[in-house]
Amino acid sequence: MTELSRREALAAVAGLTALGFGTAPANAQLGPGRTLTLMVPYPAGGLSDAIARNLQPAFQRVLGQTVLVENLGGASGGLAAQKLLQTRADGRMIFQGSPNELILSPLVNPDIKFRPDQFRHVTQITRNPLILLVRPDHPASNIDELVAHAKAQGRPTPYGSVGVGSLYHVLSEEMAKQTGIRVTHVAYRGAAPVLQDLASGQIDFAILPFATSYKPLQDQKKLKMLGWVSKSRVDFLPDLVAFGESKVLPNFDHSIWAGIFVRSETPEDIVQRLNEAVGEVMRTPEVRTAISNTGSIVVDATSLAEARRFYEDQVRVLDAMTREISFRV
Repeated sequence: MTELSRREALAAVAGLTALGFGTAPANAQLGPGRTLTLMVPYPAGGLSDAIARNLQPAFQRVLGQTVLVENLGGASGGLAAQKLLQTRADGRMIFQGSPNELILSPLVNPDIKFRPDQFRHVTQITRNPLILLVRPDHPASNIDELVAHAKAQGRPTPYGSVGVGSLYHVLSEEMAKQTGIRVTHVAYRGAAPVLQDLASGQIDFAILPFATSYKPLQDQKKLKMLGWVSKSRVDFLPDLVAFGESKVLPNFDHSIWAGIFVRSETPEDIVQRLNEAVGEVMRTPEVRTAISNTGSIVVDATSLAEARRFYEDQVRVLDAMTREISFRV
């Protein structure tokens, strides 16, 4: 992405607070008799899909209408984001997204033509610790040994991510830069195919959001969990070491969040209703339990003003990070 386009993206974010919201068509409203689509920017079978499937029945109950989950992977979630922008800004399609699709993609990938400010953040829903996974037969038992092994191979180490310009792509390249290992990136349309190629040994490692499904996969020798991408261990698996305990990356500390988004032109009353509905859904005990069981941490819904400030801050933070490591695709 050129310097000018970066400035344009950030200027647009700075103007989020001044955005005016369009007028909805007379029949564009939430309620019984209408269908709402919950867009997931990755194929079925991954963590994002699991969260959406757990939200779906509660959304239907709270909104009193049919809610369909649609999966569309590709371009680090950019295809799904673009499809949202091609729909009417009437709240009938909402996007379950993260920094991967809506912030990093347009910041680092010149092929992505949309901007972060074209999306309205309704509220956060989850946060996930990140974990480093390796192929099941990898000889390393921690990040220090992984780095040592990579340096001894005399060839670039292949690794996977959910797409070009995703947070996991950026972090993997930053990890390689800080440790001095050579790597080759393999992009996938979602977490499920990444896990499949880890199991078959096609790639050596991947950084992904933690999911409780990794434990049985490790027991079946389809992958190996090598460590938390954080300064300290995580309660889900307290015996698993953290990067903070390593010699090579003691300050490497990252996580990922997810939220609900709509087009920025969506009328304010519809966005407010969605904010209230998501808040009610996320307070539902069975939803909180189901999402926690996936390995995600439930985040209490925030106000629209708080959601906007958080989103603006995330754009600035991630832009600064990609600048610091000179990340381009």
